[in-house]
Amino acid sequence: MLMTQQDDIYAAKNLALFEMLYGENLISLGGLPAIDNMFKGLEVKGLKALDFGFGLGGVAFYLAQNYHMEVSGIELYDWMVQHAKAHTPASLKNQLHFTAYDGKTLPFEKECFELIYSKGVFNHIKDKAAVFKQLHALLKPKGLLVIADWIVDLNCGLSIGHQSTIRNPFLNQQSNNGVNQQCAISDPQ
Repeated sequence: MLMTQQDDIYAAKNLALFEMLYGENLISLGGLPAIDNMFKGLEVKGLKALDFGFGLGGVAFYLAQNYHMEVSGIELYDWMVQHAKAHTPASLKNQLHFTAYDGKTLPFEKECFELIYSKGVFNHIKDKAAVFKQLHALLKPKGLLVIADWIVDLNCGLSIGHQSTIRNPFLNQQSNNGVNQQCAISDPQ
């Protein structure tokens, strides 16, 4: 299994705590400014996107509303899928699609997304290389992969074949500490 559920942390019983800490329909640090900062300097308006690990759906809601994206989201937790569907604003229902994920195989056709993003998820993934390989297959040529997480290891040996942006969404500045930089990652074949 590529990902594991951490039921002690991400249980439905903790929903009120998540929203108190992070904001309505959010489950990761930084709030709405962190979402904007994830995509700062990138042309993402109107793209077809995959939200890898959408949590409560708040990031997808925000991007559909403010960046006019069509967003498909996958999540390990069935309760989060139900929550996101139930809380999707009526005006965005045609732009948002939420699906449960078994943690093994991504349920999409190859090269179907122009953008894949993830916020606060990759620190929970055991086999990052396997996930990146699957995500790479879903990106259209010249597609964007944007990851925001509080743990980044640029020396992990990943090779995915797309231009990737690695930055800390909680800061509004670039730094040379290995966290806030853009890097080109080559295809292993």
